[in-house]
Amino acid sequence: MPHTPGTVLNERFTIDSVLGKGGFGVTYRAWDDQAGRYVALKENFPSWLVQRDAGGGLHVVGDDRQFRWALRHFISEAKLLSSLKHPNIVRGYGTFEDFNTAYFIMEYLEGTPLLNLRNPGDWREDELMYLLEALLDALVYLRKRNVCHRDIKPANIIIRNDFSPVLIDFGAAKQEVSTETYTCGFMTSGFTSPEQIADPNCLAPSIDVYALGATFYCLLTGNPPPGAPERQLNRDHDTYSPLASNPYFNSRFSERLLRSIDVALELDPKYRFAHAGEWQKFLKNKFTPKAKTHPRPQEVDYTFSDEQGTLPYDPSSRRSSSPGQNSYRSSAAEDDEIPMSTILLWAGNLCIVLGCILGACIVVTLFGAGGSSHALDSCLPLAGILLGIGFILRLILRFGSFSDPGDS
Repeated sequence: MPHTPGTVLNERFTIDSVLGKGGFGVTYRAWDDQAGRYVALKENFPSWLVQRDAGGGLHVVGDDRQFRWALRHFISEAKLLSSLKHPNIVRGYGTFEDFNTAYFIMEYLEGTPLLNLRNPGDWREDELMYLLEALLDALVYLRKRNVCHRDIKPANIIIRNDFSPVLIDFGAAKQEVSTETYTCGFMTSGFTSPEQIADPNCLAPSIDVYALGATFYCLLTGNPPPGAPERQLNRDHDTYSPLASNPYFNSRFSERLLRSIDVALELDPKYRFAHAGEWQKFLKNKFTPKAKTHPRPQEVDYTFSDEQGTLPYDPSSRRSSSPGQNSYRSSAAEDDEIPMSTILLWAGNLCIVLGCILGACIVVTLFGAGGSSHALDSCLPLAGILLGIGFILRLILRFGSFSDPGDS
């Protein structure tokens, strides 16, 4: 049971309200008398191990050794997170102990949970790209400091009033109860990668990539993607339907944004972005993930409910670029599209062949049939031009940068 409003902690913080609670802890809004502001307080409260007594303190009813280990882990992790300083990561201000447990002091955020910000059919590409780029920058920052969030999902992202996203709930992300007899990782169906399911202690950056991909999939479709265990039952018939192959989303968003989400949600980490930095480079067309052939996607009918009815696919709403909005060249081609490299190759070869034929005709005319200088004056420059164009096209093909469809 949470503390009641009005409870004073550490002779400084007055509980105002409960912001959220789960199996591992309770988060409060509290007034900081010393700083003169509201803060968020997270209480270490493993509900299956403790009960609150009449005085507000925690009484251990489970394994005391597990609780003490959890308490030490909570404090050490909170101190680590207090050292992080990034505009898209919730600020931590320190810890204290009271009522036989520990509390983590954090920035109180005025904003809206990500999932409540828009209906699925209302997102614009420039909004999604702004949020994605900010969150990827936060993950790059964490990776440099060997920190893995491990519980990214819409509920753990708050959008400030200025539309900037903030990652929250780091303490819960790595909470474990015992390294000897019991380990508990936070796993949310649809957002947890296969490697994190197989090893709850996994700290690979790719698990945050998977969870962020699932978060943006959820924003677009209104639901999380199929859970990894369900998808792993038969990889040849993956129940995940790629966004980049769906006409509904292709009519509204760039193929590069949609494909980046699909890559982030690959079951096999070797086909996924290994870390957020690779995802950033992909969006800038500076990174190509390892190629993988998706199974034929299932047909999915995406219609979204609102107060007036449904929001079905409308071909007339096909996206158009707006000033200041990032635009990305589609990296997937239609089946009948001819790659630019092939066009240059054939054009160059044709010019060289025609130039050689014309040059041979000039030689035969001049020396085999006693031709005049008029033929040399009129045909020789043309042969030279054709040969020059052909070799220039081959040089462009050799030293230029061309990607066949599907490579980027």
